Order: sequence, then C-alpha cells, then structure tokens
Amino acid sequence: MGKIIKLIRMNPALMYWVAPFTMLIILSYIFFSVDSLEIFIDGIEVIFTMSAPLTIMALGVGLVLASGEVDISISGVATFTGILFAIFTNFIGSLVTPYSIFYLFLALIFSVIIGSIIGALSGRIVVNKKAPSLVSSWAIGGILFVISGMLANSGLISWLDSINESRNISTIDLFQSTPADFFEIPSIGFGLVLVVLFLIIVTINFMWLDKRTQAVGANADSAVYAGINPGKTIKSAFIFCACCAAISGVLVSFIYNGAPSEILGKELVAIAIAVLGGTALSGGYYNPYSIFCASILWSSLEWISDTQSIEFLGNYQAYIPKIIFCVILLLVLFLTGERLGNQGLRNIYITPRTR
Repeated sequence: MGKIIKLIRMNPALMYWVAPFTMLIILSYIFFSVDSLEIFIDGIEVIFTMSAPLTIMALGVGLVLASGEVDISISGVATFTGILFAIFTNFIGSLVTPYSIFYLFLALIFSVIIGSIIGALSGRIVVNKKAPSLVSSWAIGGILFVISGMLANSGLISWLDSINESRNISTIDLFQSTPADFFEIPSIGFGLVLVVLFLIIVTINFMWLDKRTQAVGANADSAVYAGINPGKTIKSAFIFCACCAAISGVLVSFIYNGAPSEILGKELVAIAIAVLGGTALSGGYYNPYSIFCASILWSSLEWISDTQSIEFLGNYQAYIPKIIFCVILLLVLFLTGERLGNQGLRNIYITPRTR
C-alpha cells in the first residue's frame, strides 16, 4: 500500500484515472442491477441529461482552479442567466411568428454574452485590482442572487405566462411543433448536452486554455518565459467559467421547465467534481475528460439513490450518494497529498516557439 501511495504522489497525473475508473464501476453496477437493456439505456440518458449543468459548471470552474484562482460566483451567474432565459422564452412564446425558434436561440446567445461580461468583470477585479478571487467572486455571486430574486418575484414571468395561456401556446409547444423528432423531450436534452459538451471541450483545446492556465497555475514566472501572459490567461479563465455557468443556467431552466433554483448552492459541488477530476486547488492540473467522468459519477450515484430502494437505510438513503462521493474525494486527497499542487511545467507542452 505504501508503494502505491508513493507511486501516485510521485506521478499525481495518475489521479486523472480515478474518476473514469470509478464511473465505470458504478455504471457496471447499474447495468447488472436493472431488469433490461432498455431500462439501462433510459437511465444513461437521464444521467447524462441531468448531469449536464454540473458538468459544464465544473469544466469552467476547474479552469479557474487550474490557474491558481477560485470562482464561487458560478451558481449566481447560472441562476441569473437561467432567470433571463425563462423570461426570454416566455416572451418568445407570446410572439406568435414563424421566427419564434430563431428568437429562442437568440435569447440563448444573449444569456451567454451576459455571463461572459460578468466573467470579464470578475477577471478584471482579480487581475487588475489584486483582489482575492474567493471574496470578490462571493460578492458578485451574492449580488446576482439578489437581482435574480428580484426578477423572479417581479411578476414579469407570470404576466408573460398569462399572455401565453390566453393564446393557448407555450415554449414547449413551440419546440414540439417543429418537424424534427430530435426536439422531443427528453431527446432534445440528451442531444443538446452532447453538443454543448463537445463544443466546450473543443473550445478548451482549440484556444489552448487548459495548457495556458495549467502553466500559470503551476509557475507563473516560467509561464512568462514560455510567452504566456498570466493576467490575460486568468481573465480568459474567468470569462470561460462565467460563460459555462451561463450555459448551465440555460440548461437548468430548460430541463426543469424554468426552475433555475435547482442550481442554487451547487458551486461547491462543481468544485468537488473538478477536484475529483484531478484539478488542484493550488493550480497546475486540469483534465476536462476526467472532470466529465466525475460529474457522470455524481449523477449516477444520485440516480441510484432515486430509483433503487434500500430498505435498511430508510430516509437516510438520499444522503448515501453524497457520502460515497465525499469518501472517494477524501481518498484522492489522501493519496496525492501536497504533490498535487507542485507540478511545475514538466507535463505542459508549451514552448516559446509554440506559444
């Protein structure tokens, strides 16, 4: 056992395999515990769909953690953009035109832009004003929560709902009226999740965000020598994180039919998922694929808790997924120790010639 711990601490990148390996074990348990292949496929579809908001939030906040900073405003950003999306979609429902679906996607893009602006503000406060990212992001998140509450209780959404009811239409009807079967629930959720995750992972790799943030988080001075601007990199990480949070809020609003409150308080869960995916709180480590597997693991445990009854646990069954996830996370932290935060640039393939 001691040799295994020593091996992992000398090669902390091995922890990237913990989440995928554990996820496969849980999915195998689900496969053998259900009665038919159809139930298993339906369960996987639900798991992937419901895990999407947390996965995307974890991908974004993990990038900030890799740069050596932290952003706990993501839940506030997601709630705010989710409320905006609910208002926009209800407004679209009140406009009976052939371009209603176009307006819907326009509202989605607008919500993402709002999230990006918030991320740029957070990054500027941290980089230019040298403010602690934990405190500044907490303050921004709190302000967004208050604004979201004011919008939700303003009566605007109820007024738009009443207009839609008088015209006998709704946002969901607009989706189902399209000729493509892809827009039927829950197929649209599953397909949309895969598309969004694909675009985010491509964006990370195409813009070299993961490599640059790891370089800055591991050793900012060495990153400068490699031709990387630490300030711009940290700002980019905050913008990307807020953009991911905005997408999460829109997905929650859509999946739960306009209930962005489902994402409240999930910023710590997203951070825990990122850490289990191999991201170091001290910076220097980031793997989007491992984070994705960690999020699927979380959702799989919740799905098991919701669909399978364990008699002797009684009312405590709902806490089991969180306990198992926390035990796995503590095991990861125990095995890696302080080595998880001391990577340097040996695994970051950026040179002055390439970047």
